[in-house]
Amino acid sequence: MVYWRKKIDGVVKVIREDKRLALVEVWGHKLGGIYTDGKLSGGKWREWLESLNEADCLVGDWNAHNQAWDPLNEDDTRGKDMEEWMVEKGFEIGGDYDGPTWERIVNGRRQQSRIDLFISRGPKNWQKVKSDKFLSDHWAIMAEIDWNGKLEEVVREKIDWDILGGEVNMAEEDEEKGDFHWYEELEGNTPYEKLKLLRQACCSTMRITEKSKRWWDEELSEQLKITRDARRGKGSNRSLDQAARIKRWKAEKDKMRSLVREKKKECWQAFCEENGEKDPWEIVKWAKDPWHLKATMGDLTDTTGAPLKTDNEKTNGLIRDHFGWRIEGRKVDEEEEVRERYPGLTGINQEKMEELVRKALAGTSNKSAPGPDGIGYKLIKRVLDLKLGSELIREVAENLINGRIPKEWQHSKVVMIPKPGKDHSKTKGWRPINLIN
Repeated sequence: MVYWRKKIDGVVKVIREDKRLALVEVWGHKLGGIYTDGKLSGGKWREWLESLNEADCLVGDWNAHNQAWDPLNEDDTRGKDMEEWMVEKGFEIGGDYDGPTWERIVNGRRQQSRIDLFISRGPKNWQKVKSDKFLSDHWAIMAEIDWNGKLEEVVREKIDWDILGGEVNMAEEDEEKGDFHWYEELEGNTPYEKLKLLRQACCSTMRITEKSKRWWDEELSEQLKITRDARRGKGSNRSLDQAARIKRWKAEKDKMRSLVREKKKECWQAFCEENGEKDPWEIVKWAKDPWHLKATMGDLTDTTGAPLKTDNEKTNGLIRDHFGWRIEGRKVDEEEEVRERYPGLTGINQEKMEELVRKALAGTSNKSAPGPDGIGYKLIKRVLDLKLGSELIREVAENLINGRIPKEWQHSKVVMIPKPGKDHSKTKGWRPINLIN
């Protein structure tokens, strides 16, 4: 049985560990890995069985090939005792698998038996129990486990720049011929809407947990499959004898390890190049939490000293102390109201304004975080030489000249950044960063 030896974020923890049992808890379910050496019998055997009562499932070597496991054996009652214990405690042999779980070859003859057992109880959420040969005498018993518990997960959208690149290439080919068919077929009524929907079409969803690895990619996934097939004797490895199969498996395993080291090194170097010179402590934080999953805001107190514990209380308190308004006073200005307060720019024509917008865009960083619409400077620059980019610049310039801010452009999200050297248990120890569409 393979398990983590320490409690990890409340997901896995070791309950008990001795020479015959390793018992771990996962999301409130208790799993036991068994090894019996045949030395327990009589009262000691029954007593040991009773010590397993808290487990939800037990898997491993029960020495079950021994003839003593015949419930009719009157000289050795271990089989009968275990059968009665299973019935009393509600355990059943899991799944429909009834094949061998142990195998060895002696003098050219293959010996097999069901030395290992998988037993479980409770809701029938153990599916497809099977065994798999891992180049050892014992076969691994595996079962699909359907639990409600899940690793803490963060879902993030990410632009697939390869897909977007393909779209841009098609647009460039059309426009070289004087054809703007690609632009006209984009969904949306305005250039901004077209860009927003194009981004959505080129996005992929990332589901990130604490087990996710930033350096993992498709090449590693493919090599892992090759290594597993070599270990299990699948595919092209079926025709190999045992010695050749082990040799092939070791070679693929070494290749996997080398590739993992290479990917880790590339990922680490890329991050250090981007952040190392700017702030070496960023490297330390990234190494501890590369996906920023553990970044949390603890309990706060507002400027009056009142405690803020729930997310809703913290949100309202931060808004009051940083922006000086009540939550019910927030609203998005209508376009007509904005036009009245900002009557527009005089003395600047459309062409000059477009030039100023392009110049301002050139001075932006591709790493700047986008607003709620997900449109960052990198995306705008990627389509800037297309008709979509020209029309977007024209739309922005027209709105600036007329003092009009479309309603959707006023939407933003606020990210709270801890101020260096300040008390982060107080609302004023955080700095708001406004990310606008």
